[in-house]
Amino acid sequence: MCFHATRLKTVFAFAIGVALFCVSLPGGAWAQKVQIDNIDDLALGTWSGVGDLSAADNVCIHSRHSGQTYGITLTGDGAGGAFTLSSGAPTLLPYRVYWNDEITEVGKVEVFAGVKLGSQTGASRFRRCRFVPTGTNANFSVEISSTDLEGVQAGTYSGVLTLFLGPP
Repeated sequence: MCFHATRLKTVFAFAIGVALFCVSLPGGAWAQKVQIDNIDDLALGTWSGVGDLSAADNVCIHSRHSGQTYGITLTGDGAGGAFTLSSGAPTLLPYRVYWNDEITEVGKVEVFAGVKLGSQTGASRFRRCRFVPTGTNANFSVEISSTDLEGVQAGTYSGVLTLFLGPP
């Protein structure tokens, strides 16, 4: 079984790097191959002192079988996989993560660190969603609340978000 883990580094803007993890399993494992493509940087910008910071990206989930269900597990690099950003100071800045197996934020589901969100649908049969008009079929977003932003000292905060795709 192979699945992509996408690591996102954030400095109030997300930069992407992708690593492929493969595990050998007997028989039918190829049928479970699910991957993610079309990931773009998320620019969160600089906080103005008012409102939340958020950004979203439409991505392509694909497998050998059109419409195959999949599961997604996200972790941050905070203690125990928590979704937190750090500036090097002792204060951590928490953020929230959302997933939707459609290319909209309407109907998005909050994802909790290390907890698999199973039974996601709509995977394309083609890499990079080649025959999907938008080239994407899923969406993830991040949000930092104004309440949390007010409570940290000024600085550049960074962290890593990892997305693991696999069987439902």
